[in-house]
Amino acid sequence: MRRIVASLVVLLSFPALALAQLNPLNYSVLDNGLGLNPILSGTATASIVTTSTSATFTYGTTVYNAVMTPQVSGPDIAVFTFSNINLGGLATALTITGTNPVALLSQQNIVTIPIAINGGNANAGVAGTAGVGGGAGGTTGHVGVGTTAGGAGVSGGGGGGGFGGAGGTGAGTGGGVGGAANVGSLVIGGSGGGGGGFSSGGGGGGGLEIGAVNSISLGGTVAITANGGNGSAGGAGNGGGGSGGLIYIHGKQVIPLASQTISANGGTATNQGGGGGGGKIIIDGLQNADPNSRGVPIETTFTGTVMQAKGGASGTGGVGGAGSIVLNPSLPIVTNLNITLDGQPITLNGTEVNSGARVTYIIQRDLQVGTNQNGVQPGQAQLAVNEPLAADAKLSIMASGVFKTNAFKQTVAKLTGNGKLQLDAGGTVSISNSSTIDFDFTGSIEGTGTLEKAGSGTLIRRTNLLVPGTVNNAAGTLAIEGATVKADTAFTNAVGATLKFDGLGSSIVSPTLTNAGQIVGSGSVAADLTNQPTGTIRLLESDSQLYTGAVNTNSGNISLLGGVIQFTNPVTNSAVTGGMSGRGTMIFGGTGLTNDGFLAFSGGNSDILGDVTNNAGGAVSTVGRSVSSFYGDFVNQGTVLTATGATTVFLATQTGGGSFTGGGTVEYFGPIVPGNSPAMISYGGNVVFGPAATLKIELGGTTRGSKYDALNIAGNLAADGALAVSLINGFVPSIGQTFDILNWGSLTGGFSSITLPSLPGRAWDTSQLYQSGTLRVVAPTVSGDFDGNGFVDSGDLVGWKSNFGITSGATRAQGDADGDGDVDGADFMAWQQTFGQTVSTPVAAAVPEASGLTLALLAMLGGVAMRRR
Repeated sequence: MRRIVASLVVLLSFPALALAQLNPLNYSVLDNGLGLNPILSGTATASIVTTSTSATFTYGTTVYNAVMTPQVSGPDIAVFTFSNINLGGLATALTITGTNPVALLSQQNIVTIPIAINGGNANAGVAGTAGVGGGAGGTTGHVGVGTTAGGAGVSGGGGGGGFGGAGGTGAGTGGGVGGAANVGSLVIGGSGGGGGGFSSGGGGGGGLEIGAVNSISLGGTVAITANGGNGSAGGAGNGGGGSGGLIYIHGKQVIPLASQTISANGGTATNQGGGGGGGKIIIDGLQNADPNSRGVPIETTFTGTVMQAKGGASGTGGVGGAGSIVLNPSLPIVTNLNITLDGQPITLNGTEVNSGARVTYIIQRDLQVGTNQNGVQPGQAQLAVNEPLAADAKLSIMASGVFKTNAFKQTVAKLTGNGKLQLDAGGTVSISNSSTIDFDFTGSIEGTGTLEKAGSGTLIRRTNLLVPGTVNNAAGTLAIEGATVKADTAFTNAVGATLKFDGLGSSIVSPTLTNAGQIVGSGSVAADLTNQPTGTIRLLESDSQLYTGAVNTNSGNISLLGGVIQFTNPVTNSAVTGGMSGRGTMIFGGTGLTNDGFLAFSGGNSDILGDVTNNAGGAVSTVGRSVSSFYGDFVNQGTVLTATGATTVFLATQTGGGSFTGGGTVEYFGPIVPGNSPAMISYGGNVVFGPAATLKIELGGTTRGSKYDALNIAGNLAADGALAVSLINGFVPSIGQTFDILNWGSLTGGFSSITLPSLPGRAWDTSQLYQSGTLRVVAPTVSGDFDGNGFVDSGDLVGWKSNFGITSGATRAQGDADGDGDVDGADFMAWQQTFGQTVSTPVAAAVPEASGLTLALLAMLGGVAMRRR
């Protein structure tokens, strides 16, 4: 049975065309009823005739029978196998006709002669005949024959047959649709062109396989053609051209191809007919004639060669699509001349003009430009390959060589050398590897195209690299070790890919870095960062990353397992998907971090330097007995969660109207400004006002939360620092008004200072501040009236005496007459100076002389002092 498997090569230039790499037939000797097929040699006329059930090879007077070998979902192949075939210079030509494709195989070598399996040209109402194994053209108003035949025209032109390329569609009323490109892997001929409204279509080219165990020599001026037939002219509605057929040549050595013609062109059409699609040419085992060569020089191998699989031309109808040519040498292809692999024929020295539909070339071997392989002297070589190289090919560009991409993508397994890589606009060189290799190309790169890393392996760059276009890490790992990679257009890291900084001095320089994969290690990025939803930036304990781009957006995840990440300019953490998590140090420059997503700190201590704005919908959480410390100003319009056992610390100004949830502790060591205007702020756990903290309360009315600031603390309030109260919006408090500024579950400590606004004709009563968290506006008092009964008497002294020695947080009710937060001798002197006064007593009222009462009081003071000791 014949085995045919799909190729690993896919034509990127023609998405509809998935070219197959055909496996050769079995070379076993076949018994055809006349004994074993002998060596085929000698002077004779040679012809092959096939039918759907049998085939004969007539050589002189000897007739050999074929073995009809089935193909899955295709016609049987007429297989002729010989021990050896040598027709060179002996038989003048090999004629092959019939219905089924042919395979001519040798157990040793083949020296062949011209072979033509072309489709016939149509003539008026007579359709073109098929090349062997191909499809005939359609008669007037009928479709062609074949799996991808051209459609019939009504009064317009017939469609061209399709095969390696699609057939052109006929023009005019009801023009026939061109046949599609055939993506199968069968050995068959091309399809016929459709008949037009007034004439017939051309026949499709035939299908031929030539295979040898050892070598195949195409010496002399041998021509092997499987061209499609031309459509018939017939006024406006003429027929479509037949498609080119298949020529499949394979052996251990196919040498050389100099001065040959190998073609599988589509047939042409005139007026409204569609041109036939180009065919397929596959050469497997291409080799240099020099047995000692380590490469196949294009300039000698292809000298004078016409190798074509172009689409057929048309008048006003569609031109046939270009076919495909696969070159699979057994050694690397090398060149020291300017060459463009761009169809009809291979262009040497850049002088050939491609005048028709471009043929698809696939190079399935390593390629060396500017070579010195085995006597081929190095030269100023420029190679432009306009079709994909095989994915596992290695590209080497020597010092004198230039490799041009034109507007095509080339995939190579490795890129080496010190020549020039020309990445033209729209062009790409993709390095695809599945293992770990060095990217040690030391030459120059020019042009605005793309340098790409593909494949699951690791590509390591250890020296500086300048790419004028784009660098795209499409898959696997791109590791930068102590080097700078500069991409003048853009740098991208795709989904599933890893960008690894490894070593001091590892950096990327580009206008933009777009990350959809993973960035790890220690390095720097001089580019505007866009971390997409699938993107992750991960730092371990000893890692550090520096980003100096002007605009930075995180829609993915920045994950710290220790380490330091620094942005010298502002960062936006996007809603829904944007997240920063873990433990470590984050530094934000400029206006800092704007958080619309989430910050989740866990696993240890985290330091966040720079301003942070937590917008509505934003969330900041600290869990797992961790401590997160914010060193810059923090605006909270969203939610800050501090889980039980965890601590959130604010060391600069904290503002905003957002909530603080969780049962943990929130500590302040700077100003606290609730809301953007008066607001009520809730805390689910404990609050600590440190010595440097200042709670700034604004009073703009008597409604709690909307007109004046208030804090609700579910846990313990540990008070220290300062309380500063101010009036806003022209509000003037009245006597008797109360402001409930603090609610707590429990209270420890007190404010070291309290600053209250001046109230002419009224006074502040702070006696309930540490009992119920309230401030009250009362009628004016004198400084020694500690119990607030309106006059200064011995009862006030009793209160002062009982609290004497308090050093901070004292209130007037406790004996703090001068409002400095303590109870000391100065407060006693204030009581003494105002003894006997009432609220209505003038401030300048006389102070009683020292008397027996005073002396008695001084004795009491001595007793107090003694007890305080």
